[in-house]
Amino acid sequence: MTDARQSELLLARIREGLKRRGWNTAVLASKIGVERPRLRQILAGRVPLTVDAFSAMVEAMQFTPEEMGLPAGLAAEDRGAPDDAGPEIATPLQPEGAALWAPDPDGIQAEQCLRLGFACGIDMLFHARTADLRTSGVPRAVLDRFPQRVPIRLEAAYHPYNRARYLPEGVELRLSFDGVYTCVFPWSAIEQVVFLPEPPVAPAEPAEPPRLRLVT
Repeated sequence: MTDARQSELLLARIREGLKRRGWNTAVLASKIGVERPRLRQILAGRVPLTVDAFSAMVEAMQFTPEEMGLPAGLAAEDRGAPDDAGPEIATPLQPEGAALWAPDPDGIQAEQCLRLGFACGIDMLFHARTADLRTSGVPRAVLDRFPQRVPIRLEAAYHPYNRARYLPEGVELRLSFDGVYTCVFPWSAIEQVVFLPEPPVAPAEPAEPPRLRLVT
């Protein structure tokens, strides 16, 4: 099997692992300490996948043997892992419907916008009418600070922790103010949804082949 083919298979496993965990590239980039545009280039196969980068991704995502294509019954000692590797690290809940959702032109528009933002892993901002949020779970101090409309910024790196749930009456989100709150924003209260997309990732410049110079 060629190196290019092996890289394609490894990248496919990484992308599948991201989907299963409900992570986007912003989450993984923050965990392995690389810039998101660079990670997107790697996952798209535009720059080489190094052993260090792959190892960092596998460690951050806590891959199981099955996800790596290893036999399901492989013991920890056979994988080279110590018996006291420590407690299992819980992964964030996947946003509801993130893997199966497709836009519905006849659906509630505010819901479709939020679902799209979560599905694309994009930073977004929405404004909700304060008068409709009295029983939403948003802290009173926040409502008093924004008497007309409350701005809610949803950064891509924290999408899994928002744990979005789409209810008939509105969207339920876990948000951080002076603490962590579970809030429900009625669909009728959401007046504006703004996407904050990253610029397109430019193709990596091909490496210049080495040149020989004859010295007489």
